[in-house]
Amino acid sequence: MKTGSLRARVILTTLAVSLVLLARMTTTPSYVTHYLPAIALTALGVSLCLPQLSSAAVQGLPPDRFGSGAAVCSAAFAASGIEASIGSSRSRVVRSSSG
Repeated sequence: MKTGSLRARVILTTLAVSLVLLARMTTTPSYVTHYLPAIALTALGVSLCLPQLSSAAVQGLPPDRFGSGAAVCSAAFAASGIEASIGSSRSRVVRSSSG
């Protein structure tokens, strides 16, 4: 088995388990038994995924451009996070003003 495919399976399994834990929460979840394990697994899955994304982003670049390629990848990731947070705050404003 290749290392890359094993790593991908670990990442996907970690994220899937965290999503299952989050989906099984009730209206009054316990922080220690419900929320903390789900968030810890999500953080682990994301931290395992980000180096792979940077590696894939610079794979075809010459060695003297690795830094620039990784910076562009990081900037795109940060911008997507900013857009997601703006979108979620907008949806909260729309929901609160309409209902």
